[in-house]
Amino acid sequence: GVFGGGKAHEHRSARHAGPTPSHASASPSSTGSPSAATPSGTTPTATSPAAVALPDGYHWHHDDTGFSIAVPDGWTAKHHGHYLYVEDPHSSRLLIVDQSDHPKPDALADWKEQESARRGGFTDYHRVRLESVDYPQARKAADWEFTYRGSGGRTHVLNRNILANSKHAYALYWQVPESRWKASKPIFEVFATTFRPAK
Repeated sequence: GVFGGGKAHEHRSARHAGPTPSHASASPSSTGSPSAATPSGTTPTATSPAAVALPDGYHWHHDDTGFSIAVPDGWTAKHHGHYLYVEDPHSSRLLIVDQSDHPKPDALADWKEQESARRGGFTDYHRVRLESVDYPQARKAADWEFTYRGSGGRTHVLNRNILANSKHAYALYWQVPESRWKASKPIFEVFATTFRPAK
């Protein structure tokens, strides 16, 4: 998973805090028969961008590593090392997508371990919640939500640990000023809904 607060803070990799087990069933296709090809010859599944409506005001980012996610128009999506930074140029709102090809066996246990190791690095750290969540694109997922006092004021973070499959684990690290947390929630919902891991 990704750790840190703001671009000046450390961002840790899902390689060290990756996702989870695989006894939950993979999400079935919501598009019917796998043999029902589209006119273009492709077969949309629950894990393909074709199966997800792109909201108005967003565009697709198809990452070279195989995942896809919708990005708000006007925001930048750039790689910093193996992290993808999706940034609002007009505020400090930021999504970081981290990934690992060595998934951890338990997303929630992993996040608890990471919280114990990292919470001391955040000034005035306060846990909001740390729990397993249902997430269609994952075999297992867990959310680590917290606030801390950053250089620009109180900051709110949601870090979602995602075990996509046996080969791919991700973290969606969403960070916004506390004052804009509620108003910005719909943006994270689009990120979460449109994110499609590599197969």
